[in-house]
Amino acid sequence: MVSLLHGNMASPSHPVSFQFLGRNDPFRFEDLDQWHQYNPTRAKELLIEAGYPNGFDFNIITSGPATNFHVVLAEHLAAIGVRVNFEQLESTVYATQRTNRTYTGGVVGADHTAFHGMRQVMQEFLPDSPKNAGYIDDPFLTDLVYKAAYTLDANDQMRLLKQINDYAMDQCFAIETFSGFQMNFMQPWVHNMAGGQSGWLIASASAQIGVAWIDDTAPAERRGRLKA
Repeated sequence: MVSLLHGNMASPSHPVSFQFLGRNDPFRFEDLDQWHQYNPTRAKELLIEAGYPNGFDFNIITSGPATNFHVVLAEHLAAIGVRVNFEQLESTVYATQRTNRTYTGGVVGADHTAFHGMRQVMQEFLPDSPKNAGYIDDPFLTDLVYKAAYTLDANDQMRLLKQINDYAMDQCFAIETFSGFQMNFMQPWVHNMAGGQSGWLIASASAQIGVAWIDDTAPAERRGRLKA
């Protein structure tokens, strides 16, 4: 999937962003646990153990036509006997069903603000969070989230975030896929864009550029000029 859709330029998805887990680099796929390795044979065995020797049908709601990602995901699941059907809903109906958790089957998870790992886990795992689209109500996990939220020790909070991330991955609350890498190039004659790039990459465009400018070393058709 990563090779076909993103040219191998991606890292595995997981609940807590890697920078909030004390890491300088993203995880590699081989760093993950056994449940997140590409192993169709083992996946079929687990389905048989769960009582689905012939697989099962699975419905996923969307707010638009199936994308390339949806198609490839369905192909991967079909290979182990999980037959996916995509149901396109009007966007308001889709958002309402996801927020109110009235859908059946699956749904693409909501985006989580990435200013800090605490916000990510509170939005995704607390039972009363409107962004907890997966019906997750695990008392052990909820307790970990509150402990991490109220500790005054930064090192203890990071330890708890690691525990939350590992527990959620082990329980497989969601089908984790991948996060594509972004490449940004900057011309030397464009100024004050660094903060904008950071805002776009980290804060989902909520912290954008205030003032940016092009100096007089730019190509003639783009060169900045002072008003007389």
